[in-house]
Amino acid sequence: MKSILNSLLNGQRRRPRPPRPQTIISRQIGKAIAGLILAGGAALFGLNQSNKDSDKIALSNQNQAVHVSETDPNSILLNALNKQTELTFVEIKSAQVVKLLRNDNRGARHQRWLIQLPNSKPILAVYNIDLSDKIPLSPGDIIDLAGELKFDEKKKTPLIHWLHDDPQQKRKNGYVIHNGKKYGTVLR
Repeated sequence: MKSILNSLLNGQRRRPRPPRPQTIISRQIGKAIAGLILAGGAALFGLNQSNKDSDKIALSNQNQAVHVSETDPNSILLNALNKQTELTFVEIKSAQVVKLLRNDNRGARHQRWLIQLPNSKPILAVYNIDLSDKIPLSPGDIIDLAGELKFDEKKKTPLIHWLHDDPQQKRKNGYVIHNGKKYGTVLR
């Protein structure tokens, strides 16, 4: 302290201290974060601008964006199948019943069959026959349906279920339309 006072009294300037390493690192981290924020904002702005000019819409489901064409009613489903993205509600138009499977009688009873769209692999459809009337399906029938799209643990087999009203009204009601008749209303 005495040497600092003597140097000030003698008119000598004190040499500045070099910055502490923590300060240098803090500044570098701050600059990196600011750069990431700016880059993210620019990227978001660029994506927003490009989506305005295209004929595609983006649907968000479970924090994943799925881009679909407005012209194909099944494009949401086909995109989800390609990306193996689960959807809480999807509508499927003009699906062909390719195979009827045995009913699942363990727990709640379910009618099961495979449907297929052009350019897609078969999808397992599961319909609760304890809640709704059984559907008189045959292979080759064309149906419209709506429900929840899931994948098995290995994400190989797509499954659509909740093809009926939700008795607890916690989700959007599913349905099956076969030969002009709508199935899926909960029996009371």
